[in-house]
Amino acid sequence: NIISQLASIILTYRILKQFNVSEYLSLILPVFILVIPLMPILFTGMEHSAQIFFALLFIMLGSSLISCEVKGSNTALYMVFITPVLTGLRYESMFLVFVVSMLLLFRKKFFLSLMILAAGTLPIVIYGVISTSNGWFFLPNPILLKSSLPELTFPGALRFFHRAYLNITEP
Repeated sequence: NIISQLASIILTYRILKQFNVSEYLSLILPVFILVIPLMPILFTGMEHSAQIFFALLFIMLGSSLISCEVKGSNTALYMVFITPVLTGLRYESMFLVFVVSMLLLFRKKFFLSLMILAAGTLPIVIYGVISTSNGWFFLPNPILLKSSLPELTFPGALRFFHRAYLNITEP
């Protein structure tokens, strides 16, 4: 976590320097450190610090590919290798992968868009295949528990809002 957080701060510094905001760096970096609760995340021992770093790196590299800033570099290759790490850390990162892939598609970079989308789905499919071959669900149980949709009826909507109220008001 310490290494991931230091790498995130250094990467944020590099991104800000790239956009010539050097006179505001002394203000922006502490805000970055305080707004993202890096200290509490440091002690959780979970994957959140690595996700922050890889998401920042993915966005930085993806934006340079989308804006066509880089030509003849290995940025596309790095993206294809970073993407499965990002989605393997947390499935929610697939939203970032989808957005970058669609933006590349709009830029008529069809092959790269497909490669990034395929690389992003690879860890999810691997987990799903292993999981279903062992008699479990395709997606991990925490994701299934978080993703229950309310019934699309009036009583279902009432139960949903009642449960939401109880989740907010009860410890």
